[in-house]
Amino acid sequence: MATSSSSAEQTLQTPVADAPADFAEGEPARKRRMLIIVNPYAATVSDRLRHLVVYALQGRFEVDAVDTEARGHATEICREAAHEGYDVVVAFGGDGTVNEAANGLLGSPTPLSCLPGGSANVFGKMLGIPGDPVDATEHLLAMADDWQPRKVDLGVVNGRCFTFSSGLGLDASVVERVDANPRLKARFGPWFCCHAGTPCGKELRNSIPASPSNAGV
Repeated sequence: MATSSSSAEQTLQTPVADAPADFAEGEPARKRRMLIIVNPYAATVSDRLRHLVVYALQGRFEVDAVDTEARGHATEICREAAHEGYDVVVAFGGDGTVNEAANGLLGSPTPLSCLPGGSANVFGKMLGIPGDPVDATEHLLAMADDWQPRKVDLGVVNGRCFTFSSGLGLDASVVERVDANPRLKARFGPWFCCHAGTPCGKELRNSIPASPSNAGV
């Protein structure tokens, strides 16, 4: 989703459809440059799937792929990608990877798309991108001949943009604990989320001041 911003709102662009760029007769069409940001800890991402996706997309795009190494890394990579003139950035991971990528591209003309690699992939579903990685790859391949980025509005909380939802309280505390342990998140999935939520619930309970109206809560 490429992003453009104004004082009133934050927006992203996601590639949809457009007529192929004009080119001289007899001259092969230029392949668009694509940067794939891969979260190796995402729920359904594997080395084998990564290589298959990159190989397939190289048929229609000039592809580079980079693995994220830590929280916030995708944001840094996307800022560099915008300066380097990539035609599109693809976040291959879950909604957290998409969020970091969106924040990195904010204010640039570089479009952002995504490949499902997480456990939910809500943003991709909202855009109509298939939930299966193979089908989603075919979707991106078809996009090469049908190119028209569209803007997507973003919300902002505490100076950080979000693509479709923002949590607070117990929800935010659980996500913070889960995201701090990407290897455990990838290995145990929803079970680790439940484990991370237990101490958060205790902390929330202890933070409620005792009074006649809430004693025993």
